[in-house]
Amino acid sequence: RADGELRPDDVTLDAPPWLADDPVARAPGRGQRLAHLGANWRLARRDEGWQVQIDQLALGRSEKDATLPTLSFEVDGRSAHGRMAQAPLDAVAQVARWLNPSFDAAQVALTGTAKDIEFNWDATQPAGRRLQMSTTVQRASIASRSESFALHGLNARITGNERTIDLDLESQDARVEFRDAFDEPFEGLRLASRIRLQTNPDGWHLTTSNLTLQKDA
Repeated sequence: RADGELRPDDVTLDAPPWLADDPVARAPGRGQRLAHLGANWRLARRDEGWQVQIDQLALGRSEKDATLPTLSFEVDGRSAHGRMAQAPLDAVAQVARWLNPSFDAAQVALTGTAKDIEFNWDATQPAGRRLQMSTTVQRASIASRSESFALHGLNARITGNERTIDLDLESQDARVEFRDAFDEPFEGLRLASRIRLQTNPDGWHLTTSNLTLQKDA
């Protein structure tokens, strides 16, 4: 059993193991950079592996980088399983970019809460299926950094692996803003869709199916 704390500044996290042979992920400057990383940690032996608990996790120093709920995971030489009760969606996006640099949301602003976050890593699985993750997002918003477009009031179930992210979107009261084209937003929209993001050597590819968008009279 051991415990301690981390308080380093100007941290760069290297690419995770499944990107070890990816020249893009390993290129200079492609790691996840943090102005500050703060955490208290505890480590305990569990059977053939270890249990790790991280409290007071902070991915920066500003007020918006408030400490996250407890992150706990079990790890052995071949696999890892972790969970967190909830976290701000923008913090989850930071971690997603580190897990796979192709999923870069730098051009959009994300707000909302991700709940019931879980991930599994199994080195015995084939490439592309070693990482499995899932979370539920409630009342989320996505907006362009230029503020010309925004979509509010989204609920989603998100699942994914190293190469693919699936989003099952649903909203009974969405609001869409096209500020460069319309003075007023479109409100009270019912929306449902399934979106898939897949990485490729040039970036990522988005497909959508079963899109339903309805506005009641």
